[in-house]
Amino acid sequence: MRHDPASGAIIIMLRSLKMHGMAQAVTDLMEQGAPAFDAAVPMLAQLLKAELAEREVRSIHCPAVHVYMHERGLSHEGRPLPGLQGPVRLRLRSK
Repeated sequence: MRHDPASGAIIIMLRSLKMHGMAQAVTDLMEQGAPAFDAAVPMLAQLLKAELAEREVRSIHCPAVHVYMHERGLSHEGRPLPGLQGPVRLRLRSK
C-alpha cells in the first residue's frame, strides 16, 4: 500500500463530514492501488471542497431564517410561538 498525502486528506475530510462508508471505500481503493482512483483524486478533492462550502452556507443560512421567523413571532415550522397574545400576521406589500 502506497501512502499518498492527498488520499489521506480525502479520508480525513470524508470522516469529518460523517461519510464513513465513502472513507472506507477510498481506503480500499488506496490499498488496491487502482490507477483510476489515482486519477480521480483531484476531482474527489474538488467535490469534497464543494460539499464543505455547501454545508457551511446552510449552517449560516438556517440561523438567519430562525431569527427572521422569531422576530415575526413564528416558529420555524410556521406556527405561532407560545406566549404571544393573538395571531401575528405578515402583510405583503402590493403595488
